[in-house]
Amino acid sequence: MREVGLLTVLLALGACTEGTAAATPPQAKPEPGLDWATFLGADHTGVSKETGLLASWPEKGPPLLWKRTLGETYAVPSVADGVLVLFHRVGGEAVVEAADPATGANKWKFSYPTRYRDRYGYCGGPRAQPTIDAGRVYTLGAEGRLHCVDLATGKPVWERPLQEEYFGETVQNFFGVGVAPRISGDALLLNLGDERAGCVTAVDKKTGKTLWRSGGDGASYSTPVVATVGKTRMALFLTREGGLGARLHDGEVLWTYPFRSREPESANAASPVVVGDTVLLSAAYGVGSALLRLEEGGVKELWRNKALSSHWATPIHVDGHVYGFDGRHAREAELRCVRLSDGAVLWSRNGYERGSMTLAEGKFYILAEDGRLVLAELTPKGCREISSARVLTADCWAAPVLSRGRLYVQNFDHGTGQATLLCLDVRAK
Repeated sequence: MREVGLLTVLLALGACTEGTAAATPPQAKPEPGLDWATFLGADHTGVSKETGLLASWPEKGPPLLWKRTLGETYAVPSVADGVLVLFHRVGGEAVVEAADPATGANKWKFSYPTRYRDRYGYCGGPRAQPTIDAGRVYTLGAEGRLHCVDLATGKPVWERPLQEEYFGETVQNFFGVGVAPRISGDALLLNLGDERAGCVTAVDKKTGKTLWRSGGDGASYSTPVVATVGKTRMALFLTREGGLGARLHDGEVLWTYPFRSREPESANAASPVVVGDTVLLSAAYGVGSALLRLEEGGVKELWRNKALSSHWATPIHVDGHVYGFDGRHAREAELRCVRLSDGAVLWSRNGYERGSMTLAEGKFYILAEDGRLVLAELTPKGCREISSARVLTADCWAAPVLSRGRLYVQNFDHGTGQATLLCLDVRAK
């Protein structure tokens, strides 16, 4: 049962102490698309627009700019407008902190009480990466409390006690709430799970008021994405039961697609991957993967097989192929290349366990579960490692965050109950 708990980290993998800094890089001028303000980056694909990056690394890895010890958290930071936002737990408080991306030095702190306890003994801190949008920060805690605070000052703007509205006084959903807020226009989209009153919801990002609630599925750990189908703007969710498409402006459910394990102790976690007019769904626990064509009247299944069973890391699409991690358990997990047109597995490679990765300038930054950081070229012909260094200890469950030449990688040590966040310099000199 313990391995099921790993699903809580999908979303983004703080008592902050040291800021051991190497040489501080100069402040970069604002450039569109270089912030990493939300889960899976600016385009919600795990792909960065960064250029001018190191072609290879020294034996010990990229130069360390600074290091911080955090409290309990699976949530990696987000960065935008010159502010790095951390989300973790210290004692009985959930803490949202702003830091200087170049040095790790604190700017402000906002905190609130939390009583969340993981029933399986996992991390008691947040799971969901913060979202930064239009000068505000949005965080969703493990117990289901949604906050909006000002990015410049940390002062609260509004709060929603979703745990009371959706789940009662306490929430588990296997392992708490772990879905990163997704923003499209003025709508903040959440995939919470509620058989009684709407499992997916949109709230107004400015006020926190509910715009709509739809569906009746159980809890999921999959962050939604948004796509345009014909003239319809659609929010795409992978709920507990499967795929669900809702019209963005009013939440009307346009289609559903059954896609879940028959095992009671299981969950869906990876985000849908939109490629043109298709969407790829992937899940572990014997589910596999499916490619659907998005149509005005619903979806059409193009193929379904066991090519890619993503436990939590969302696959990355490149030129008609997807690269992702297959497998429920660390011992069986593989990095795979799957051809999108027919679902064929072109190659598999082990050695990273249930890793995660980010793509930039044609190279993949792979963070293995055991803390090894790898720079690699992945093509339909195979995986070529360029550089490799062990920079952290286990467990590493979230993809690297890349912004303005700085690579942020993080783990969570279940023995000490603390996370370690590194800021590495990956700019070409």
